[in-house]
Amino acid sequence: MKIIVIVKKNYDFIELESIIDFYKPDHLHLFSFTSKNNFELHNFAKTVLKSLVLKFKKKVLKIEESFFYMDEIRNGKDVYNKLSPFIDGECIIGLPLANSRFFIDSVKYFNKNPNVVVCHLTDSILDFIPRHKYFFKKYKLSFLNIFKCVFLYLKLINNLSDISFSIFSNYSAFSKKTIKIKPNRNHSNQAREMLDGVIPLLSKAKNGILLIPTQKVSAELLISHFKLHEFMGRIIISSKFGDVTMNNKKYWANSSISAEELLQTGYISEIYAGPSTATFYAKELNSNINTTILFTYEQNKLYGFAHIGWLKKQSIKYNIKFLDLENSLSSSSIKI
Repeated sequence: MKIIVIVKKNYDFIELESIIDFYKPDHLHLFSFTSKNNFELHNFAKTVLKSLVLKFKKKVLKIEESFFYMDEIRNGKDVYNKLSPFIDGECIIGLPLANSRFFIDSVKYFNKNPNVVVCHLTDSILDFIPRHKYFFKKYKLSFLNIFKCVFLYLKLINNLSDISFSIFSNYSAFSKKTIKIKPNRNHSNQAREMLDGVIPLLSKAKNGILLIPTQKVSAELLISHFKLHEFMGRIIISSKFGDVTMNNKKYWANSSISAEELLQTGYISEIYAGPSTATFYAKELNSNINTTILFTYEQNKLYGFAHIGWLKKQSIKYNIKFLDLENSLSSSSIKI
């Protein structure tokens, strides 16, 4: 059994582990999503590959690494042509269908092979939006986007994946079947070792404050808005690039560390974040953790009110404080 999967971010290790545990392959081929024209993205793709290989090298006999250049993809057939040469016997094809209509369109080509099972890597909390509403919630509504959403919906219903795995729901808008999985703490050792070396008291106090900056919501803004200056010795700042900031200094481990891995340590008691799937993951790990999401006026304009409304609704269900600022805010000049 072989798994061929396109990964985009460090967070993918959660679902990838479930896929590996379910199918028990002896061969894993990782393709990291990247671009030839984006140096920052390509470096990030390298860190994602390194991180996943270190996590699963003891679970899978053989692991291969490749890059998946989206610059070379123009349609679903291109996706199929890129991956099909590596199909050998029974094979699981892992695709992040929510990230491109090209991935959705490629499903029909993979389905022609009876030895292939298409597995969707979910878009986390957004995945259990009802299928007929998904694109209307995800994209900011405009006259042109209405036609785009209808087009994508019609394409999707004819190209669903066979299966997906999710810690949030037993339903996904992108798959025929979804298996709900339980979150675990299998990958906390590296993060725990880093935190113990910089803030040794956290292991006993377990009162760390995790900041998760996102687009339009910086760490400086979170510190300023929630008046966290006096708690700087407890603050841990995650980054999408895998570094961790503590006491005004960036730290790197052997591979990138995600917010989810920091949460798995059990050292965190509070979270302040922009809109991030990690906040919902935190609640799945520990329903008592204090979690606050901050949305800015700029994000309202960027994502649209339907998208924000869905996140706000889910935040209420998860007992997450959701602050939607009505006015445009600028980051403070606090040095962290």
